[in-house]
Amino acid sequence: MTPHVRLARKDDSANLIEMDRLCAIADQTSDHPDYVLNRQGLLEWSFEHDSLILAQENGQPVGYLLIHLVEQMHGCSALAWIEHITVHPDYRRRGIAKAMVALARFTL
Repeated sequence: MTPHVRLARKDDSANLIEMDRLCAIADQTSDHPDYVLNRQGLLEWSFEHDSLILAQENGQPVGYLLIHLVEQMHGCSALAWIEHITVHPDYRRRGIAKAMVALARFTL
């Protein structure tokens, strides 16, 4: 099944935070309790700035892409910086990250 990719909404927050926590555990990227709190703050900030893309399958989040939009940097007039991208381990190698990047290129 092809995932549905869209801009995230504030009501996606709890599910995204839980998915991010599961990914961090599966990837062994963090065993520190502050990791989840810091990521939660970053996700909350991104909802306010329309810079979070969500991938869903069967209504459940399976990945997200966090982008920072910068108006000027290093001589560029506009720049989009991928801050974080994650796909749930059970859904990897299916083109989900690629689909999120494609949406970001054409909508942000």
